[in-house]
Amino acid sequence: MNIRPRRWKRWTMQQPEKWHKKMPLLSIIITSRNSPQNLVRSLEAVLRNTRVAHEIIVGDDSGAATWDIHAAIPKHIREQILYLPAPSHQQGFAVNANRCLPFIRGLFVTIPIAEDVEVQEGWDTEAIAAFKGGGVGQVAFHITFGNGSRQQNGTELSYVGKGMTTRHIFELLGNYDTRYFPCYGEDVDMSWRVTEAGFKIVDCPTSRIIHHHNHAIKTEIDNQHREKLYAKWKKYPSV
Repeated sequence: MNIRPRRWKRWTMQQPEKWHKKMPLLSIIITSRNSPQNLVRSLEAVLRNTRVAHEIIVGDDSGAATWDIHAAIPKHIREQILYLPAPSHQQGFAVNANRCLPFIRGLFVTIPIAEDVEVQEGWDTEAIAAFKGGGVGQVAFHITFGNGSRQQNGTELSYVGKGMTTRHIFELLGNYDTRYFPCYGEDVDMSWRVTEAGFKIVDCPTSRIIHHHNHAIKTEIDNQHREKLYAKWKKYPSV
């Protein structure tokens, strides 16, 4: 496990205002792969619409791309984030997310946000409030595409692709499974581990994000990873 466990009390998630005042309440992980423009839009939305004390960790997985993602981020934004430079080759979503985890300091943690996500007003406070019922391991965001249509976030809350969790979940369950290269599948796997450990997954329709999504490779990769999920779990995700 790569996250250093921190001293905290279990009731803190029901009373987040009790979290250590010198620590961010929310750790926001953003993964970047191939679009500096999308990343800047995502960062601007986070800074504009996040109300709780937070930190932003950006994992760059652009590999040997010809563009310089870090240089494309405006200076006033660069000064407010922790930026992890890209390795020499693309490592995939799970590996990129995992290398961000040792740096989180918050009580709550976003399920890593892709660079094409734009958070909306109230997204953070509404999702955090959903943990107050107790026993909650993941909270699902309400997702719409750029054209306003609704994106499904798992099926019947059997998994969460985009949402929020807690540092305790990562301390307890460890990192994302990296077998689902380059992406798609690690989110289903983690949600199944969360429910297997006895935690609930809940929906939060008032925590809203926009997903400016590229569908180009999703279907092919989903089909590949469905078989990997079945090999591990002996079941397929409902999609």
